[in-house]
Amino acid sequence: MVDNKILVALVVLTVLSTAFSAQLVWRQRSEISIPIPADVALDTVKSEQSAKAFIEENFGAPEDRIERVSLAWDPAGDSYLWEIEIQENSCGCKFNETEGVTILKASVDPYNGAIYNLTSRVGVPEDTIKREACEKGCHIE
Repeated sequence: MVDNKILVALVVLTVLSTAFSAQLVWRQRSEISIPIPADVALDTVKSEQSAKAFIEENFGAPEDRIERVSLAWDPAGDSYLWEIEIQENSCGCKFNETEGVTILKASVDPYNGAIYNLTSRVGVPEDTIKREACEKGCHIE
């Protein structure tokens, strides 16, 4: 009878220690260490020479500007990238229409600060932006 209790206790301890070890491994793998924070990634893009020139030339209303920074997994590079998007809506209220949205996009490596895929567009209709956002959400690459 005593041997069965010892055997049960050993099995329970083995299961608990295995579960605890698995939890530690999972926690370690799920933690992301990002040395370059979002605000630094945004400033990196804004201070890049061609991006800075584009902003100075095409953006003029900071109150109509949206700056988005999101951390996204890049399966091609098997790592994370900061996705930077700066938009400004050009208003044509006096003509009862909008002139479109000016967009600057880039990806920033959160480990070394390298800028990838810097693109800029002027006068993009809002319907185009909606369609592209929908397509990106539906057709994940």
